[in-house]
Amino acid sequence: EHNEESDSFPDPCCEEGKNTPAAPESEATSLSVFTEPSPPVQITVDQVSSESLSLHWDPPAGEVESYIVNWFSEGDSVQETTDTNKMTFSNLKPGECYFLEVSTKLRNGRISRPTVTSANTKTHLESLLEDLGLDQHYREKLSLSTVLSIDEKTITDEPAKCNSDLPWYFLKKLMMVNVTARNVKCTSACESNSGDRLDLDNLVKSTYSGDTLNPLDIITALFLCSDGFVQQEMALKMSMCQFSVPLLLPNCDTKQCTLMLWAMRDIVKKYRPQSLSESKGFIEERIVVSELPMISFVRLGECSLSKSEILNKLLSNSQQYHDTFVHRNMEGGDSPRRISNGLVEMTWYLPCGNKNMDVFSEPVAVANLRGDIASFETQFAFLCQTSAAVFVFFDALNSECELLTNQTTRHRSSWWVTVKQLFSLDAVKR
Repeated sequence: EHNEESDSFPDPCCEEGKNTPAAPESEATSLSVFTEPSPPVQITVDQVSSESLSLHWDPPAGEVESYIVNWFSEGDSVQETTDTNKMTFSNLKPGECYFLEVSTKLRNGRISRPTVTSANTKTHLESLLEDLGLDQHYREKLSLSTVLSIDEKTITDEPAKCNSDLPWYFLKKLMMVNVTARNVKCTSACESNSGDRLDLDNLVKSTYSGDTLNPLDIITALFLCSDGFVQQEMALKMSMCQFSVPLLLPNCDTKQCTLMLWAMRDIVKKYRPQSLSESKGFIEERIVVSELPMISFVRLGECSLSKSEILNKLLSNSQQYHDTFVHRNMEGGDSPRRISNGLVEMTWYLPCGNKNMDVFSEPVAVANLRGDIASFETQFAFLCQTSAAVFVFFDALNSECELLTNQTTRHRSSWWVTVKQLFSLDAVKR
């Protein structure tokens, strides 16, 4: 009976399970967590010049949309974006320290912390000396034994194949008193392989590559990298070739210049002024101790006239023309000067006593300043103080005219201004 009654009672658990509604489920809450983007692993500076530098970096793990690259230097900053792992910055200042930052940008817009490095651009002098292979000789100067040593290059006429051959090519020709020593250029690909089919692309590249060096840069570099005895030998041989020789040697890094009287101490000149023409006598003396009047030629601003070419015509007689000064119409003379602006060159006109040939009846020293006098006031002031006359070439006068006014009031030199529209070679001779 007990069993029957117990069978008739409902199961409380079952009843409750049937009649009690299920508790409603709560909505899911999601949370997104992003890990910090990985920055570039390492920045490597590949190439550095005086006005540009190239760098690359190792890409981090993950999908990268782009890289943000910044450089900073003394208040200046530039930001650029690239989708590759390399970049080149140009139009930089020579001899400056640049801080470089590279950040990773992901597709979701998140940006990593930057990877930082720094690099120094080369100075104009460092860049050129490296191109010429003379960078080690700027510290350890070239000696006369090195210049006069005989090796395979000395006894062969193999042309220069790269820029580092040019100084040695010039020195070799100069020591032989070869008047073609300043005609320095590298052999192009089409010239060295004359048997190959002409490649128009190579021809265009070789013509417009801008790699041709100005002879004045090579000469300036060699004087800066040589000891006193090599400088003396170079100046003597240049004078024998009737080349102009450095009087004030500039250093474009330090903005200072050196008076090269020591280098010219071995130069001896012989001449016959008109006063000794009947007696057939002559004067022979070392040029650094001779008291010759000096005439200087300078440029103010832009000038469409070739000052140096005019000087060559002025100093040449009617029977013979000689390129004493490098000018824009010579081979390599139209190449931009990289370190030789501020150079003051010197030559001498020495009469032979023949009235039909002599341009001037008395000897005279001639100085020629390379570059704009507005940028080289030290050299200009020196020439104004030491010259009997100063000729200034210009196309138009502007605010820089004050520079001329200041010098004319300080010094007693005769002043002549030469404007293109009024230029006359005969007037200069008079």
